[in-house]
Amino acid sequence: MDDSISRKGAINAVSKAWVRNMPMDLDIEGAFILTALREVPSTQWWTPCDEKLPEVGTSYLITRHGRVEIAYYEGKDLWRGLQGLTAFKTDSVTAWCELPEPYKAEGEDKE
Repeated sequence: MDDSISRKGAINAVSKAWVRNMPMDLDIEGAFILTALREVPSTQWWTPCDEKLPEVGTSYLITRHGRVEIAYYEGKDLWRGLQGLTAFKTDSVTAWCELPEPYKAEGEDKE
């Protein structure tokens, strides 16, 4: 069974969850996820976990149990939720995607 979702499907799912006030912290995390989904270039989109795992020590957008989340990859098949309170194995993560660069206004210095 393929659990992958399209960019449009992910944006719609998070938008609907936001409206319904699902239990994830949509005030901060949901807004960030929506922004990331809209800004990540198509060439940098989802990578299935069964094809390749991401670099250790970085946060990513992930699809897990049909939802889009932000998680930190610790390596050795272990992920942590955005708040660091929840740990889970890679077998529950369908795919991952890099987060976009922070927004910079035109002419703003890059650090």
